[in-house]
Parts: sequence; structure tokens; C-alpha cells
Amino acid sequence: MLNVRRAVRDKRLTQKIVRIVSTETVDQKGRPEQSYQRSTVRAIVTVAAQGDIERYVDATLYHKAILVTSEMIFYPDNLTGQPDIIVYHNENYVVLGVDDYRDFGYTRAVCGITDFQTAASGGNYTARSSDGV
Repeated sequence: MLNVRRAVRDKRLTQKIVRIVSTETVDQKGRPEQSYQRSTVRAIVTVAAQGDIERYVDATLYHKAILVTSEMIFYPDNLTGQPDIIVYHNENYVVLGVDDYRDFGYTRAVCGITDFQTAASGGNYTARSSDGV
């Protein structure tokens, strides 16, 4: 039986991806300010099966989908209502849903990308070579 907890810690099976978390604050004049926090995460990335993506609303919009398995917790929407963005091979994938297996030491996020993908990132984020992605 595959021990996923050990697999997500094994550098031979994982790769570096970039996670972008959006946060919204209010400035001194009461205007909303959007900020983005980037972090590099090790994860197992695989192609999502059609059944994985069909569970979500507007599944037909997503022409590419990946599964990201990691010890990191990903959020389909955080307190600001913006989902996490996963940058993988210089493409921005939106976290659509998360299967929580924290009792076993990992989570699995289903991420999708559309033809008009600029949602939540404004299209401004791509991986830099310094991120190692």
C-alpha cells in the first residue's frame, strides 16, 4: 500500500510549485487593497481525471486540470473570497476544491485553468526562474 505521507516528503517524487494567496485589506481612507503572497511549496502534481473536475461548478470551462498533493493546505476560497493560485509550468491554475486528508498527513487540491484565465491573479503572475519552477 502506498504511504502518501512519505511520498509527499520524498524529494524524488515532488517538485516545486508556487502558491499565491490573495489577501484584501483596507487602507486608511477605507479603500480595499489587494495584496499577494507568494510561497514555494513541494508537491506531487499529476493530471486530473475528467471525473475529478466534473464535481465542480462550471467544470466545462476548464480545459486543463491538475491534482496537487502536498502537506500544505490549499484553499478554494479564503476570507476574501479569492481562491489560491498555483503556478505550475508558468501557467496559473485556480484551486477549485480540496480533499482534506490531514489525518493521513496530506491534502489534495483540484486545480483548473481556462482559456481566459486571469481570474484572481489579474494575469500578472508567472513563475520566475528564481522560484525554481
